[in-house]
Amino acid sequence: MRLTEKTIKALEPPERGNRISYDDEVSGFGVRVTTGGHRAFILNYRTEGRERRLTIGSWPAWSATGARRRAKDLRVLIDQGEDPLAEKQERRAAPTVAHIAAEYLARHASRKKTGNADRLYLERDVLPGWGNLKAKDIRRRDVIRLVETKAHATPIAGNYLLSVIRTLFDWAVERELVEANPCWGVKPPAKKSSRDRVLSEDEIRTVWGKLDDAAMGPESRLAVRFMLATGQRSGEACGLTWDELDAAREWWTIPKERSKNGLAHRVPLTALARELLKQGAKGSRFVFQSSRGPKALTVGGLSNAVKWNLDHFDVVHFTPHDLRRSVASHLASLGVERLVIGKILNHTEKGVTSVYDRHGYDQEKRRALMKWDRRLREIVGGTESAKVVAIDG
Repeated sequence: MRLTEKTIKALEPPERGNRISYDDEVSGFGVRVTTGGHRAFILNYRTEGRERRLTIGSWPAWSATGARRRAKDLRVLIDQGEDPLAEKQERRAAPTVAHIAAEYLARHASRKKTGNADRLYLERDVLPGWGNLKAKDIRRRDVIRLVETKAHATPIAGNYLLSVIRTLFDWAVERELVEANPCWGVKPPAKKSSRDRVLSEDEIRTVWGKLDDAAMGPESRLAVRFMLATGQRSGEACGLTWDELDAAREWWTIPKERSKNGLAHRVPLTALARELLKQGAKGSRFVFQSSRGPKALTVGGLSNAVKWNLDHFDVVHFTPHDLRRSVASHLASLGVERLVIGKILNHTEKGVTSVYDRHGYDQEKRRALMKWDRRLREIVGGTESAKVVAIDG
């Protein structure tokens, strides 16, 4: 019998189980009819001495002509030694991007200092579009399209997103979850450049004063001022917890797990820094608790808050990281030695001398930041200008 739309429609369902009616033209090609009347095209074949049955698709979604053409194509592959059913089963079992991302985050990223950032980028930028796709089906053009879209809004974030995806697939290749990394040959969408933006005293005065009515949460206003008072990295400032402060709040110890260079860092807190801390979130673990819930203000959140208020500040474009560079530059103008400035910033030293120099420079750091405290107060107009809105926790 030649399978046609008419002959398939006329097939009677069996009383039990299913019945297969085979086509006269293509060997092994047939249609299976169940007791419920469901009809599906199948192909029987042998490979390596084993009987195999592959389901092509349901009728009438598949026409008799289309199913027969597919059966013929499969027959060509079988004659060439391939096993279509095994390939179909392998494809079905292949991990999705969501699967490898979950394993990567649990087994690898959780041990990285950048693990939380990796998780954020994967959950926010990768999984919504790629999560249900097979990881092996991701192509270079998919990566380029995703990172360039990200870079269009935030250039450096596009670069970091590419780095996260590349690391994810490198990890998956090592564990034979995929055969190749689709990021191979993909270049960062944004050119990296060494920034040299330093806010002048007038700009610091302007930004400090206009923070009061800036369109940002009180935790962001406070974090900007705290960074100007301490000169520390935005990530380390945003994640500040109350238990990192000593009882008198004269010292802030950044644990090695949170510092960029993996070294614990003691930061002397000046009078202005302590005044700012009084306005931190109450009843929260985090000093700068996010307005969106009981978690720390994120670097991205702070960066966006500053970016969205640049017109309001009416100064040349700057980022939170530029505040740190500005503090360092103004410390130098006050006569502070570069070595001490490096200690305040927790820069990693190179060379043999650094191996033997275990002096903590606590007193030197305190004297330098006290100089900056006095100068910053003069810049912003005295202690009254330093008051901030309290964060409710």
